Amino acid sequence: MKRLFLMFTLFFFVTMCLSPTFAQYEPSTQISLPEGAIARLGRGHIKEIMYSPDGTRLAVTTSSGVWIYDGKTGEELGLITRRHKHLVMSAAYSPDGKTIATGYWNGTLRLCDADTGKNKNTLIGHSYVIDSIAYSPNGSMIATGGTDKTVRLWDVSTGKNINTLTEHIGPVYSVKFSPDGKTIATGSEDNTIRLWDTHTGKLRNTFDGYRKPIVFSMDGNMFFAVSNSTYEVQIWDTATGQPIKTIPKKNTVYPIVYLLKNNTFTLDDKGELILQNVHTEKPLKSFIDDTQLIVSIIYSPDGKTIATADLNGTMQWWDAHTGENIKTFTRYIGRGHPSIQYSPNGKLIATGGAIMPNLWDAATGKFLRTIYGHESYGIFTFSPDGDILATASADSTARLWNVYTGENIKTLTGHNGRVYPLIYSPDGNTFVTADDGGTLRIWDADTGNQLKTLTGDTYKAIWFLYSPDGKKLATRFNDTVRLLNAYTGETEKSLLGHTGRVHAAAYSPDGKTITTYSTDNTVRLWDTNTEKNIKTLNILGKIMAVVYSPEGEPLAITTHEETVTLWNVATEQLLKRYEGQKNGILGSLTRSKKRQNERTRWGPPNHIHTVKYSPNGSTLATVRNNGIVQLWDVDKERRIGKLIKPFKDEPLNVWIEYSPDGRILVTAQFGNMTGTPRLWDTATGKLLKTLKGYTYCGNSLKFSPDSKTIATGHRDGTVLLWDIPTR
Repeated sequence: MKRLFLMFTLFFFVTMCLSPTFAQYEPSTQISLPEGAIARLGRGHIKEIMYSPDGTRLAVTTSSGVWIYDGKTGEELGLITRRHKHLVMSAAYSPDGKTIATGYWNGTLRLCDADTGKNKNTLIGHSYVIDSIAYSPNGSMIATGGTDKTVRLWDVSTGKNINTLTEHIGPVYSVKFSPDGKTIATGSEDNTIRLWDTHTGKLRNTFDGYRKPIVFSMDGNMFFAVSNSTYEVQIWDTATGQPIKTIPKKNTVYPIVYLLKNNTFTLDDKGELILQNVHTEKPLKSFIDDTQLIVSIIYSPDGKTIATADLNGTMQWWDAHTGENIKTFTRYIGRGHPSIQYSPNGKLIATGGAIMPNLWDAATGKFLRTIYGHESYGIFTFSPDGDILATASADSTARLWNVYTGENIKTLTGHNGRVYPLIYSPDGNTFVTADDGGTLRIWDADTGNQLKTLTGDTYKAIWFLYSPDGKKLATRFNDTVRLLNAYTGETEKSLLGHTGRVHAAAYSPDGKTITTYSTDNTVRLWDTNTEKNIKTLNILGKIMAVVYSPEGEPLAITTHEETVTLWNVATEQLLKRYEGQKNGILGSLTRSKKRQNERTRWGPPNHIHTVKYSPNGSTLATVRNNGIVQLWDVDKERRIGKLIKPFKDEPLNVWIEYSPDGRILVTAQFGNMTGTPRLWDTATGKLLKTLKGYTYCGNSLKFSPDSKTIATGHRDGTVLLWDIPTR
């Protein structure tokens, strides 16, 4: 561990000597970064926590790797991470503390030097996720449980799989050795716990109705588990398999049971962790944890401290004798693929994926706070001035928070069911929310008072569009667009004329006109003051978008097979035609029958399914069914650079996005565990940077408002920050 600490110290020194852009970020955000990344926000989803055998180190297993802390001071020392895309799912210290075994999503088991993180050996046998790892007491053997329904025993010295236990009919989530090493206890999703003879692999006992956790007493004579149906704690005799005692369920949440000197823990419905004696069931001490359900708890080897981790991604350190909270470890992220938002001024980053979002300093990567309050996963957005974070959740509420203090300014009630979306007016005076039941509510952003409630089936699954001055709110009601007063919710204008569902709309920069398009294959231009339909453009092909050029001209973008057309809606004039390549693409890209089928299920391979118009109006980007991306010069009607062909071994579901200044196009092929973002120069079509993150990114990606950095959200629960290179 000394070498790990020295490596971290050296890393700190080196980063201080780097360029200002890199060095401004906190050293703790730069540990074991992928190539080209400048900071990491978050440490990943907490899986479990463990002490080294001598108690000098506390290790936290997360999806991003194993974070190491000083067991006495709590100082962060380093990260033992992977060098591939697969998530860490489990880990265990060897009895001598020199090795950490890590299990991965793809079924591989790695033995790493606990001091340096260097890989000693890679053991391959499981076909899928390794969910649990245990060393035998003498350290000669490792047991692993996987979602492939097997338990595998490994010889540590040779790395060979010496036995495979196959009686379970469901994924194995828990494996434990008895203290004498003669017995292995396994728990499975098939709702059984099984005891095995370590040396012969013979099944000795099966206990129905139990899964995990499994805990042996210190002498190994008893073991504990929790009933899946009654949540009672059952204690058995290890040798005979006979029940010894049942501890009744006394609370409304899943009890978490661990043992030290005949004491157990349960968690009550008030968020208190209760320590009680096994035999007398007398409560001895309570530890207040008012965040989320605890998912992992462990004693230090000397019994003086207790470490807990909860569902929302917070780890806490407690004095085992007084129940006092010694330290809280932050920057872990709760379950879920993180969503990302920059504040409008670019100073803050909000990341979600847990029940509530986390706030970070965008300039330094420093963790600021977690916003606690909602009972279930929610969405969030910043106010236009960036001072307030508004959140909405499936708990039927929306809430306003001070981003600098984390104070809950207002809780907005009245909705029934999941609340979505959450949209501020440009002037920041009002915002709107809707729910699953078809209710739309308009709120005063300063006071949180409700201004108007609109109900009825016509309000379901609608979009909202504020006028540039924030005074009007455009909403779709099937084939009609209504312009509402943003303060009273009263309908001021109704735009009638479409005969099909209205898909989208765009306001002109001055707010005097609005352009809409519909399933009736028409684009219409309206005067927002008179309700007059100024122009109607009939389209042959598919309407992709309506936008306004930087000069304020209403434009319609349409496609027909392999061709993109650009129209001026006000003059009904065809402005530009962008002709795609018609032949040869499919054949040149066919690598396998599977990938060919992947293309054809979306339609003809060369047909265009996505078009984006750059914010500066200078380029267009198109995506074909076969995954090919092409940049176009809007004025000159010609291609920019070469065809951006899909990359090998990545899905053909391609997502594209422009930077706010329009000079960068990002592409990502996403699906399964892949999805590497790539940045392209829109002036030349050249590849500027590949963001080689180590887990699936997909379309969880945001540019900073100044287009200087980009944030990518990854399946391991972390967000990576990257510099955008200059041309």
